[in-house]
Amino acid sequence: MDIQLWEVGGNPKLKSIWPAVQHDLDGVIIVYNVHNESHIKDSSALHMHFVTHSPDGMSHCLLVGNVFKGMRDIGPQRILGVQKRSPHFAVNIEDDAKTKVIMEEFTQFVSTVAQTVHEREKQNLEG
Repeated sequence: MDIQLWEVGGNPKLKSIWPAVQHDLDGVIIVYNVHNESHIKDSSALHMHFVTHSPDGMSHCLLVGNVFKGMRDIGPQRILGVQKRSPHFAVNIEDDAKTKVIMEEFTQFVSTVAQTVHEREKQNLEG
């Protein structure tokens, strides 16, 4: 199974390639700074484009709010359109104690996406 990772945030010039990135998309990971309003706004735009308005009905999304070292943990911020079933948490990714949480969430996310892809490929072969 092939996995491609694309980083498309942070640069408005990259918005023109979003449709190409969205083609055959099976999952989205959005990482943002919980203390930066523009990151929260950009994350909402990314979520709306790649998840909420996905032409293929793609629903796998993992949202990670980064709490930088020395900053107060204010928890995950409101990202427009996020469903309750989407894992969404805030964590200091440099905190060794939180590394296990990040790895578990990421592993679960990749496993879920891989299972969806496997089932779709199996249906295509049968049908």
